[in-house]
Amino acid sequence: MTTENDSPCESRIRHLEEMQQWFHRALEIGAGLGDFQAGVNQGMSAAGILAESRVRLQQLFDFKAIAFFLVDESDFTFKLNDCEPASLQGFVQGEVDHIIEDGTFAWALNQTRAVLTRTRDKSYTLVLHPLATRSRVRGIFVGLLVDEIIEVREAALSLFSMIFFSTANALESCELYLFVNEQKNNLEKTVLERTRQLEEANAEAQAANNAKSQFLANMSHEIRTPLTAIIGFSEALRYDNLAKGKQTEALNSIVRAGRHLRDIINDILDLSKIESS
Repeated sequence: MTTENDSPCESRIRHLEEMQQWFHRALEIGAGLGDFQAGVNQGMSAAGILAESRVRLQQLFDFKAIAFFLVDESDFTFKLNDCEPASLQGFVQGEVDHIIEDGTFAWALNQTRAVLTRTRDKSYTLVLHPLATRSRVRGIFVGLLVDEIIEVREAALSLFSMIFFSTANALESCELYLFVNEQKNNLEKTVLERTRQLEEANAEAQAANNAKSQFLANMSHEIRTPLTAIIGFSEALRYDNLAKGKQTEALNSIVRAGRHLRDIINDILDLSKIESS
């Protein structure tokens, strides 16, 4: 910063030193733009990306306010997503509403570099720059500078474009990262749900199999008992070594056992019909 006591030569030297420092910062910013993508790959949020952009922008110029208007995908309008400081949020929104009405906002969106204009009260230079990838517009940057338009360095405008192109790409990568993670989480939930269903189905099948095994064991016992009686009494009658009264008793036992066996078979057939319906 020059003073009244500086000679023209000293002022020139000081100015060149300031320019050298500024270009050094600009080179550092340009070299660090690749960190955007690295940060996104590590899960950086959209708010984090905008915060990183704000830090880089403040290193170039002393912005009195930095705001980002992002596209709302539900209705494709531009919504104020981030403004620093918050105390100037209303002022920035009012200026944006004004330039929307006079067409400057739409014109700035179609440019590939920063657009500079003055605020309505002439107190600030309004800096506009679209946040756009090669395929779509994601939003627009709005900044307030105390500097006059002619004081804004041409090199800064080019660097602005680099920063905002990287910011837009980082936002798009962040959105893709979140989408992929969401799909991954949904897939994991689906797999867990399917696994649970399979485990339940397997448990039900095992229970049904155990029930059938128990049923067959019971039926085997129920069928074997009357069959044993039928065979035993039939063999006794076959050798004709029973008294008349015993023969009648044996025949009655055979009939009872046969009827009991018939009832068991009927129950089994009825149960089979119920399961197949």
